Amino acid sequence: MKNAKRGDTNAMYELGILYNIGQSGLSKDLKLGYEWFQKSADNGNMRGMLGAGDSLIHGLGVNNDVKYGIALVCQAAGLGHATACFMVGKFYGYGRFGLPINISQAIYWLKKGASDDCPYQVGSASQKDSARLLLKELQSNLESN
Repeated sequence: MKNAKRGDTNAMYELGILYNIGQSGLSKDLKLGYEWFQKSADNGNMRGMLGAGDSLIHGLGVNNDVKYGIALVCQAAGLGHATACFMVGKFYGYGRFGLPINISQAIYWLKKGASDDCPYQVGSASQKDSARLLLKELQSNLESN
């Protein structure tokens, strides 16, 4: 917590995670989790952008603000956060959260997330498998049209 209060954006993000899950002696508090994600995001941290964006999209500890949440997730994707790239690809692939279905955008973001272009490679194996399956499906649909 000391490092987060001193301005370490990664520590801010990690503190947000700890509050969201209630770990390391902290009580689960989604509101405080969101606040730390947002502080991290406000200081340019792509993980903080993803955490705050996801919280805003789903109303976790904060009132829903889908537009701002999507903007933060897209910003994290643009900075090279692989999980954010996968999320944006899915948003476009399925037309989620008010975004139109846009196959070319979906393919772009899914490929970016799976490539070495993303300096921050994270995500579970199931998340990556899901993104690969969607990418394959979208490319197949595009080729058949």
